[in-house]
Amino acid sequence: MPENFSEFIEDVSSSYDDFYEEKKFLEHTIDINSQDIEKANIKIKEQNIHLQKLLEETSDENEEMIYMLKQYKEAIDTSLIVSTTDTHGIIRYVNDNFVQISGYSQEELIGRPHNIVRHPDTPELIFEDMWKTILDKKVWQGIIQNKKKNGSTYYVNAVVVPLLNRNGDIVEFMALREDITAAIEYQNKLESQKQRVSVILDNQESIIVLFDEKDGVIEVNRKFYEVFGFNSFAEFKEKHKCICELFEERENFLKSSTDEKLWVIPILEESQKVHLAMINKRVYSVKVAIIDIENKKTYLATFTDITEIEEARIKSQEAEREKANFLANMSHEIRTPMNSILGFSELLSKTQLDPKQSKYTKLIKSSTATLIQIINDILDFSKLESGQSEIEISNVNPFMEFEDTLMLLAEKAREKNLSYIIDIDSALPECIGIDSFHIKQILINLIGNAIKFTHEHGTIYIKIESIVTKDEKKVRFIVQDSGIGIPKDRQDKIFEPFSQADSSTTRKFGGTGLGLSISSSLSKLMGSRLQLESEEGKGSKFYFDISYIDCAANSTLKEHLNDFKVYVYNMNETLLKYLSTQLNSYKVDYIVIDDFDKKLDIPNSVIISKDEKFSKKFKKARILLLTKADKCVENSRCQHIEIFDDFPSILYNELMRLKLIDTDVQKSKDYNNINLKILIAEDYEINRILVSELLGQFENIEYAFALNGQEAVDMAIKNKYDLILMDINMPIMNGMDATRILVNEFNIQTPIVALTANALEGDKEKFLSAGMADYLTKPIDIKAFETILLKYSNKISKETKVALKIESKEGTKENNEMLDIGLSLKMAEKKMGLAQNIIEKLFKSYASSLEKIVTNLENAIDKKDFGVILINAHNLKSGAASLCFEKVITIAQEIESNAKNKNEDFDFLQRLENLKPYLETIREYK
Repeated sequence: MPENFSEFIEDVSSSYDDFYEEKKFLEHTIDINSQDIEKANIKIKEQNIHLQKLLEETSDENEEMIYMLKQYKEAIDTSLIVSTTDTHGIIRYVNDNFVQISGYSQEELIGRPHNIVRHPDTPELIFEDMWKTILDKKVWQGIIQNKKKNGSTYYVNAVVVPLLNRNGDIVEFMALREDITAAIEYQNKLESQKQRVSVILDNQESIIVLFDEKDGVIEVNRKFYEVFGFNSFAEFKEKHKCICELFEERENFLKSSTDEKLWVIPILEESQKVHLAMINKRVYSVKVAIIDIENKKTYLATFTDITEIEEARIKSQEAEREKANFLANMSHEIRTPMNSILGFSELLSKTQLDPKQSKYTKLIKSSTATLIQIINDILDFSKLESGQSEIEISNVNPFMEFEDTLMLLAEKAREKNLSYIIDIDSALPECIGIDSFHIKQILINLIGNAIKFTHEHGTIYIKIESIVTKDEKKVRFIVQDSGIGIPKDRQDKIFEPFSQADSSTTRKFGGTGLGLSISSSLSKLMGSRLQLESEEGKGSKFYFDISYIDCAANSTLKEHLNDFKVYVYNMNETLLKYLSTQLNSYKVDYIVIDDFDKKLDIPNSVIISKDEKFSKKFKKARILLLTKADKCVENSRCQHIEIFDDFPSILYNELMRLKLIDTDVQKSKDYNNINLKILIAEDYEINRILVSELLGQFENIEYAFALNGQEAVDMAIKNKYDLILMDINMPIMNGMDATRILVNEFNIQTPIVALTANALEGDKEKFLSAGMADYLTKPIDIKAFETILLKYSNKISKETKVALKIESKEGTKENNEMLDIGLSLKMAEKKMGLAQNIIEKLFKSYASSLEKIVTNLENAIDKKDFGVILINAHNLKSGAASLCFEKVITIAQEIESNAKNKNEDFDFLQRLENLKPYLETIREYK
């Protein structure tokens, strides 16, 4: 037992030792593992921290992505109509826009087939195509017509997208739609309007063509096909680009072209003019307007068939020419013997006659004058009826311009013992731009009637007054009488042709009944209206207003009197006040004097007085004596104004004549100094006798007769004459042809004056354009005849020749051209009927544009840009045509024509060089 116990103990002790060793091993192992675990725990913690960070970052990104997706959804939901359906088309989701546009609530839509909004008019094929596309997992897009809950229609531009899972299977369909109802309705409206326009255009009798510069003709109406024989638009476009290619050549018609831009230029530049085109032997009136289509400049051309109208117009013109020729011949045939009657009666009245012979001579002159007036009335009426009369604006001094006309009839008024009062408003400017020729014609008619229809001791009152408002300036012309008056029931008809108050008027007073009709038409021509106020038995008042333009007077009365001092003798208060008003209006300085002062008796003093005894005290001063009787007989420096009381503005005229007090004496001296050698072309023997008698009064005039135009040419070539008087209607060769030959072929410088019975509208201009220098009508007005002789007298002629001789030696090419320019501008003034200041403005504008035009032409010629050459040459020609620059017109037209034909062989640069001297002269002309 003990041994066993000891062994047991040893065994235990050994076991303990083993246990202890094992324990230590285990402890050591545990210690090592604990360290490893702790390290692992640390790594796990670190990994956990890293994972937490990654998780947090991923969460933030997801939230950001979710937030962005939310914004995308809101944007889509706000702007588009959105819905989703399952694979069978059952609605799963709709946004607010879907609800709003369809009119259904979400509850009514969710779970229902999407065809709840399908419109029955939408073709089934659209949906078949859509389902085929999206089931193939492709996106479908198209326009669909839908129906709202209330039955109305709306249109959407739809995009249907199949949504797939990871396996590529379709889960659902999403539809995104844009409301395009407004656009579709607008398009439908446009289409409807287009159809209406097409219907309207297709029912037009005119041909309508739309075209632009790039594509040419883009649209035409049905009439186009009917008239021109094209079956379709494509057929026309296959053969032509421009309708202008169909134009046929004819003078004064639109020219054939291949350029859309070129053929419309003359139409757009002169839109008021009637432009004609010939197509298939038919005549069309062409109008072109520029319209904007989709921000693109487009031309709308209208072609109206006026063939029958044009044929009628041509026939009418031929008839009008025949009528004009008849009137011209009638005028010539009547005026030729009338010329003799009037001329010889005038000469007869200057011989020694007994009282009875004087009376008969006066009757002959009076009857002849009446017959001439009747002829003039018929001719004036004919001109107005045919529209041949034109306005002729000129700058005139109203105080002087109308004096001769008004005083012309004063003697007739005195013969009937009529009070003849003239009142010209002193407030009128001293220069106004008006058609004085036609105004005087009206005044002569009105005053002549007033004298005719007013009994003895009656009154004729003529007033010319200024009417100035904020907007315009006018002159009112009034002719009032105390005559027989016009019944109320006849006042509306009094302005009709051949009309008088009643049939007995013609028998009692004479006349054609054309005077008032002519006057009324002339006033309308000038933009006015002849008005009447009348009471039967008490008299009549006729008046009309004429607009005028201001102009600069060549010489005002104040300027004219710079060398004079005006004194007014203190007369009665009323007359002094009247005189002061007149003088103040004319801005004339004056001094009122009470008594004679010797210091004032000098040549440059002007004394206005009504006291003849006071006036006689002055020996050197000029006197204006306002008395009824002429008390100036013994004083050559005294001017008698008999009619001041009845014609106060006559004072203006007399003051203007101050430097011409000795006019008659001077004129007599001038006539005696006339030294002319004259050739007279006249086939009518009596007229040759009359002219011989008229010229026989001048001591220093030599003359010879040619019996026809051919003789006149032969004699003018062989002999040197200072003046040629040329009749127009002559045998063998007429005066017009003779003048052209002398001026154009032989370049003679002798002034040629038309002496003819032709007196129709345009005759004067025709004669001047043929090369004649002046114009006299038959019957010959002796004063006008003498004025012409004085104008072309030898003295003046010599001065002109000297001036020309100096210019030919010292002048340059430009100086000679300057003379041409001056003449051209005068021709332009007559041709267009414009005032001189307006012509000057046109000239300055044209001259200032020349440098740019030349530069444009040089650059375009260098680049061979025919379009730019054409436009600038056309502008150059148009301006020159307005101002009558013939040489510029000729060359510019040549350049334009060759540019239009794109003629590369033409030397554009050389022709421009030929043109430059003329253009430079124009630019330098002052």
